[in-house]
Amino acid sequence: MKAILVKGTFSGSDSTVNLQSAQVTSQWSFNNYGNQYEYRSAERGSRYITAKVIYSSKNKDPRLIPLIVYASNGGELKLLGVMGFEFVKWEEYATFLGNYHDNGNDFAHTARIRFSMGLQVPSENISKPLYIVASSIGCAERHSDRFGNPPVSYMTYSCDTAAPKTLNVNDFKDGRFGILKRIN
Repeated sequence: MKAILVKGTFSGSDSTVNLQSAQVTSQWSFNNYGNQYEYRSAERGSRYITAKVIYSSKNKDPRLIPLIVYASNGGELKLLGVMGFEFVKWEEYATFLGNYHDNGNDFAHTARIRFSMGLQVPSENISKPLYIVASSIGCAERHSDRFGNPPVSYMTYSCDTAAPKTLNVNDFKDGRFGILKRIN
C-alpha cells in the first residue's frame, strides 16, 4: 500500500474533496457559530479519526463523495467505517438554529464548503498505518430538518456500496478510490 501515491485532493462523480488536516484524537469539534462550537467526546475505549476538508462542486445539490477510514491488514486495507459530515462553521447562531439561511453552507450559493469529518473507532481496531480513502461514488446527500439544530446536514446512509469491506492495490488503479492521507 505504501507504493500508492497519497494525494490531498480527489475528484468524484459530483464533487471534489481537498483534505486540510487529519488526526486521531479524543474529541471531534464542529459547528462553530461565533464564540461557541460543538464537540463529541469519544466513548471509553474509543478514539475519533477526524479530518478538516473543503468540498467543491459545480452542481447546486451534489451527492458528495465519502471519506472512508481503513486500517492496514497485511497486503490489503480493512474497513473501519465511513466518516460522518458536520459543517465547520455557521455564519452566526441564528443560522445554526435555522432562523435564517446560511448561504456559506449551501452549494446553491457557493462552490466550496468546509466540513469537519469524523469517525469513532474502538481503540483496539486502530492499527497504524490508517488510511483515509475517498471513493468516486457520490453518496452523501443533503438532508433538511426544519426543527433540527442545525437544520441542514449531510447523511451517509447510502454509502455502504461506496465502501467495500477490503481494498487492495488493484482497487486504486482505475481511479475509483484515492488515498488522501496515511496516518502513521
